[in-house]
Amino acid sequence: LDVSDFVAIRAQTRIGVFYGTRTALQILLQDPARASIVKGVARDYPKYQERGFMLDVGRKFFTIKALEGYVKLMAWYKMNDFHLHLNDNEIGGGDSPDWMNKYAAFRLNSPRFPGLAAQDGSYTRQDIQELEGVAKKYAVTITPEIDAPAHALAFTQYRPDLASPQYSKEMLDLDNSATYTFLNAIWDEFLPWFDAPQVDIGADEYA
Repeated sequence: LDVSDFVAIRAQTRIGVFYGTRTALQILLQDPARASIVKGVARDYPKYQERGFMLDVGRKFFTIKALEGYVKLMAWYKMNDFHLHLNDNEIGGGDSPDWMNKYAAFRLNSPRFPGLAAQDGSYTRQDIQELEGVAKKYAVTITPEIDAPAHALAFTQYRPDLASPQYSKEMLDLDNSATYTFLNAIWDEFLPWFDAPQVDIGADEYA
């Protein structure tokens, strides 16, 4: 960031230049007149390559517009990885005799899996493409998480034959080959919706 009679922002990448514009705007925001930046030279770089934030949209639905707002807020603070936790259920819901009626949600909606997406809010492929477009503009990566084999009550309510016969019903039956066929179909359908180079598969808190 080189400030003399004009402001010059230089970087080796487009993203570096973008972060430089955030710095310039932050400096301007501190000027009551929003008009001046002190002359001088500054060189900045991140301490950490990945600067992330995770949002649990599984237990609470957020609109695409709200997620776009988070992307812009993250970019203002030069954060670059927006982790979306896309499925989950109420704590202990799988332990109830009434587990088929406990709250659980999967937020991606595809005609390939009719009835799987949560009724109180979900995202189509077009929604995700819109979000990805905004994220790319603001130098943010959307990292999806489809959580399994625990936290999977939305899947076992959709396919009760895949629920664990010995543990909580929010846990998939790992001894059933159909479980892997189903999850492969889920990943085959939904992972291409996202541009991220990696995905989080959950795998936490299984019995």
